[in-house]
Amino acid sequence: MKNYQRSIFIIVGLLAVVALLYFVFQKDREKYNWGEYYSKDGKDPYDTYVISEMLKSYFPDETFKSIGKGDEFSETLPIDAEEAINYVFIGDHLHLDSTEKEALVSFVENGNNAFIASNTLPGDFIPRLYADECESLKDYYYDHESGEYIFDDYEYYGWSGYEIYNNEKVELQFSHPDLKTEEPFNYVHQYKDKERDYYWRYIDDWTFCEQGFDYEILGRLGLDSLNFIRLKHGDGTFYFHTNPLVFSNYQMIREEALAYAGRVFSHLPEGDIYWDENSKFADYSEFTPPPRNFSQSPLQYILSQKSLRWSWYTGLVLVILYVLFRAKRRQRIIPVLKENANTSLEYIKTIGSLYFQQNAHKKLAQQEMKLFLYFLRDRYNIPTQQLDETFIKKVAIKSEVPAEEIQKILKTWKKVQRSSSIAPNTLVYFHGLVDDFYRNSK
Repeated sequence: MKNYQRSIFIIVGLLAVVALLYFVFQKDREKYNWGEYYSKDGKDPYDTYVISEMLKSYFPDETFKSIGKGDEFSETLPIDAEEAINYVFIGDHLHLDSTEKEALVSFVENGNNAFIASNTLPGDFIPRLYADECESLKDYYYDHESGEYIFDDYEYYGWSGYEIYNNEKVELQFSHPDLKTEEPFNYVHQYKDKERDYYWRYIDDWTFCEQGFDYEILGRLGLDSLNFIRLKHGDGTFYFHTNPLVFSNYQMIREEALAYAGRVFSHLPEGDIYWDENSKFADYSEFTPPPRNFSQSPLQYILSQKSLRWSWYTGLVLVILYVLFRAKRRQRIIPVLKENANTSLEYIKTIGSLYFQQNAHKKLAQQEMKLFLYFLRDRYNIPTQQLDETFIKKVAIKSEVPAEEIQKILKTWKKVQRSSSIAPNTLVYFHGLVDDFYRNSK
């Protein structure tokens, strides 16, 4: 019982040591959150800490201001500033209510610039910019009674005006000859330790009205899909860029992506930069999907964190081992018995010695033959009931003794069987044949 308990303690101790060493020395490759949150202060792969720091130093003599979560967008964004200001949004979706949309449109109309890199836009944002120019929109947004455009009734989550290209990789290139490079800029979507397909967005032509809507192509995705455009509105300019992923931390640590971002933001004129952090977040109503990567249960959270996950697995293994050993039926140790020895060979040798002393030569030859057949059964596993040609071939093949020698043994044995007694020299001859077989067999 003491040995049993000692074994349990040793196993548990070894598992504990292995688990401790693993947690101390293992480099956690999943310590990052791979969700696309684009947080300005976040250090995870798809946050925007690197690009925000780059923009802080982009215009050293100008101000970099963040519109944080909870700030009143309409009050924080200076619509009537004396000098041109650059508004920057980098996020998955631009969440603005109707008042905030009007404030942003007025901000650009008054001569400022808005750079928006997103995967989607509010459903009524683009129509707000050119409702007067596009006759086809009036049937949807124009209220003839009030003589005003009413957009909010037609807004729904997920409209973007952007088409989808599904692949792991994508190539981006600029249209302006001063910015265009010989080779395109390459981007790969990475999730944890694997390259995975991604919905790369591009701007389709039907996004804009057919009545000569004025926009300038600045960059493309692939060969001909629009990725980056400049849109004049009032005295200011909108810059729309799809795929905010290209400005994430994971991409910006690459020299190629850093060079691409520098060319993109070279379009902004010098001035204060207002970074919009507030509009990346929204109240999730019944029409809006919940935030991604939220755990649904305590166990899901445990399994999503590598250290907690391995602690959980280690605990399960220890419990299973304990149950297995404790459930094992306890009984006295069964002693190991000596293997029974085969004494048939010793018996035959003893009888042969007795016959030799009595000059019983035939009986001695019979014992010699018994020993020979026992040898064949024991070493080569050859049946000895039929001593025919098949038997001779099997013995010759397995022992590598010529068949003629085996035939001599059997021929002499037949003579011994037919005789009532044999002479000493016949016994000696028969013994010599068998002895030669033993010495030459393999």
